[in-house]
Amino acid sequence: VPDGRVRYTGIDCFDARAGDQPRLTLKQAHRALSPSRARVRLIPGDGLAALPYLANQLMGTQLLLISQPSDTTELAPAWYYVPRMLAGPRLVLLQESSDAVNPPDFRRVPEDEVRRRAEAALRSRRSAA
Repeated sequence: VPDGRVRYTGIDCFDARAGDQPRLTLKQAHRALSPSRARVRLIPGDGLAALPYLANQLMGTQLLLISQPSDTTELAPAWYYVPRMLAGPRLVLLQESSDAVNPPDFRRVPEDEVRRRAEAALRSRRSAA
């Protein structure tokens, strides 16, 4: 980062989250992140829908946290964009579980798995065309 500050981009439904899932409003998220002194950019909306439009703007990502949707097949097309976003020393963490009582559990996604998932998403895109 040219100015040395951490950049954080969060894509989430925030206020519009459906159902009984815990809600964090956009305003609450800004308040929680502002003490970090990071350059924070919060984008309300569905992450899977937003990613195709944001992937090129997110190039240079070194830490990627992916929350698991309720239907894991929904996430498959998003992997197509991940390799172009990542740069330098990088870490991809995928949420494995979450519930109302325990904090989310994340696992490290090895680079070869990122590559395999991206290739599968590319094959799926090609077969759909």
